[in-house]
Amino acid sequence: MVLKLFLVKCVVFYYPFFYTIFLKPHIEGCGPGGGIDGCVTELNDSLMIFFVTQIVTEMAMLVVQLALTYYAVKSEISAAKKTAGLQEYSYLELQAKAAPYGTIDQMADFMNQVVSFGFIVMFSVTLPFMCFLSFATNFMFKKLVAYKICYAHQRPDPNGCEGIGSWEHIIATLSYIGVFVNAYIAVFALPLMNDLELVTKILIFFAAAHGMLLVKFLIDAAFGDKSTAQLRIEEHNDDYIEKVMAGKSASEHSVKKIDVQSAKRAVLTNPYN
Repeated sequence: MVLKLFLVKCVVFYYPFFYTIFLKPHIEGCGPGGGIDGCVTELNDSLMIFFVTQIVTEMAMLVVQLALTYYAVKSEISAAKKTAGLQEYSYLELQAKAAPYGTIDQMADFMNQVVSFGFIVMFSVTLPFMCFLSFATNFMFKKLVAYKICYAHQRPDPNGCEGIGSWEHIIATLSYIGVFVNAYIAVFALPLMNDLELVTKILIFFAAAHGMLLVKFLIDAAFGDKSTAQLRIEEHNDDYIEKVMAGKSASEHSVKKIDVQSAKRAVLTNPYN
C-alpha cells in the first residue's frame, strides 16, 4: 500500500518539474532565446515556491492539530470547573481526549519527509538553497511531530522493528534516481558546459553518473545494512539471552556485566596485554 500511494504522489509532485527540465526544452522551448537557461530559471522558481509552500503548509497543519487538541482540553477543563470545582487534568485524561495515531497518520508523516527528501536528492544541484532550508526547518519540524504524537494524538503502541519497512526501499530508489537527474542537469542544463559539443556532454554525463554510483556503492558497502548501534544490541542480546532464559538471578547478571565492562576497559587502556 505504501508503494502504491507513493507512486501516485510521485507523479503528482515530481512530474511538473521533470517536464520542465527534460521535456519542455524539446517540446515547447524555454523562451525567446530558445536555450535551456529559461527552463532552468523556471525550474528554480517553481522549486523554491513549492518547497517553501510545502514546509509552511506542513508546519501550519501541525500547529492547527495542536491548537484543536488544546481547545478540546481547555473546554473540558472549563466544564469540569463549573460542575465539580477545580481539578487537576492528568496526562491519561489528555490521552483519552486526543485522537488515535493510526497507520494513515504515520504514512502521512513519512510521506511528507520522503517527498521532501526526493526534491533534495534530485534537484539540489540546480537549487542548493533547498538543502539549507530543509536542514534549518527539520529541527523544528521533528520537534513538532514528536510533540504532536505525544500530546495531539494518543501515543501509539510500541512495536519493535529493524527498519522503516517499504520506505527504506523508496528512499534508496530516490537516491539512485537523484544521481542521474543531478548529473543530467549539471551537464546538459547548467551554463557551465553550454560551449561543449553534444558528444562530449554525453561522455561527461555517463562518466559523472557512473562515478557517483560507484561512490554510493562504496558508501553503502562501508556502512552495511545495520548500524553499529544495532549490531551492538544484537551482540548484547546474544550474550545474555541464554542466561535470561535459564532463570539466572539479577545479581549474577549484574556481576557478569561488571566483569565484562572491566575487561573491555582493560583492553581499551592497554590493548597489547
